[in-house]
This record gives sequence, structure tokens and C-alpha cells, in this order.
Amino acid sequence: MAKIGTYEWAKETKGKLSFSNCLELSLVAIKMQLQLFTKDFQKKLGLTAKDIKKLDLKDIEVSQTDVVKASEEFCRSVSSVMLVNHCLRTYTWGALLALRDGINYNREVFYIAALLHDISLTEKYWQKDPLTECFAVEGSKIAEDFLAKQALSDNLRHKVTEAISLHLNITVGLEFGAEAHLLHEGAAFDVIGNRFDELDKETIEKVVLLYPRPNFKSEIAALLSRQAEIRPKSRTGFFVKYLQFNQRVKQAPFQE
Repeated sequence: MAKIGTYEWAKETKGKLSFSNCLELSLVAIKMQLQLFTKDFQKKLGLTAKDIKKLDLKDIEVSQTDVVKASEEFCRSVSSVMLVNHCLRTYTWGALLALRDGINYNREVFYIAALLHDISLTEKYWQKDPLTECFAVEGSKIAEDFLAKQALSDNLRHKVTEAISLHLNITVGLEFGAEAHLLHEGAAFDVIGNRFDELDKETIEKVVLLYPRPNFKSEIAALLSRQAEIRPKSRTGFFVKYLQFNQRVKQAPFQE
């Protein structure tokens, strides 16, 4: 059986969760919550490292290849400013965490995946395929169709689509590929503030100044709530209904 969120799973299920999928997600959520409680407890006791290395944004710059330029143009042409900035922050947070953790990755692949990971939340592609139950699954298909026309190998295109399909999982380990892991980590950092205390405040402020987030919490929560309504059997529907996802969005350690 294909693992939840993978492109193989997406093709088999169109993003619709089975009972066993829901059970698996519930167990992962419980495990993650226990880890967060442990981390918070250690922090209160002063057992976690206090020194956080400052990182340089110049170290994560992306070369402007033809496919990168085309992906940027595609993203900007169909996305709101809110979503464009979210995509750019997602790449930035993920790349900074990769620097912090010493993770090697294909910068071009990760950047393209970040640009396109929410493409199906745009007005043009909103529920374009009514038979697909998940916006990340639909987004991976849109990205695949777009990248098939670009100068990108089949292997690298698959890494992008796999990362997009996976990014809604509660966790995405490195076993799924560095780019998929970093896309999840970057998006989770931006949407719910996951691992917020692992980057220095000065760098975080620089990123938010570079890619502002006015009304981001309310706008992204509204988009996800709408997705949960129209696609109740999706991962988004599960998170909103059972895991208080929108509450976590509101509680993220960003002003907006």
C-alpha cells in the first residue's frame, strides 16, 4: 500500500483518506504532540540550547535558470500577493533550516516546489478537477503538466510533484527526499510557526520584511477552511475538523 501523501498514493486515491489513513494520521499527531510537550518542558527547564547561529540569506540564493524563471512567472501570474509571498517565505524558511541542519538538497527543485506547492489554491485552479479530493494532490498534477513543458528531467520533475503532494502530511521525513522534507518544514514554519525558535529573530524579521505577511493568518485560514468544506475527506479536512488546525494558524508566533 502506498504511503499517505506520496504521488503513488495520490494516483490511487485522488487524495481521499481511508479509515486506516485517518487512524495513521491520528497516531502521528499524538506522537508529534508528545514531542512538542517534551520540547516545551525541556525549554522551561533550560535544557535546550540557547545559542542560535545567525544565518545569511545570501547563502540560499537560487540561480535564475530558465525553468526557475518560468516557474516564478507562472506562480506570480495566477497567485495573489499573499500566496506569492507565502511561497517565497516557504522556500526561505526551508532553506534556512537546511543550513541549520546541514541538509544537502537540489536548490532548483526545492525552489520550484515551493513556488508551485499551493498553485491549486489560486482562483484559476481552485477545484479545477472536482473528482480530486485534495488541493495538494491537484496541485501536484498542475505542477507536473506545467513542468512537462520545461527543460527539467523526469527525475527532477517527479521530485517536485512528490514534494507538493506530500507537503500536507503531519511530518515528512528525509526518507522521502530532502526537497520534500524541506517543503514541509518551510510551509509548517510559515503557517503554524513550527520550529520558530530554531532560527534567530533577526533573520526571521528580515525575511518577513522582505516578503510581508499582511492578513496572512486570516486569509490562509479562510482558504483552508473552504478546502475542508468542499473536500471533507482530504488531509486538510481532517486537520481542520480534528486537529484544530485553524487555531494553530492563529497562534503562530507571527503578528499576522
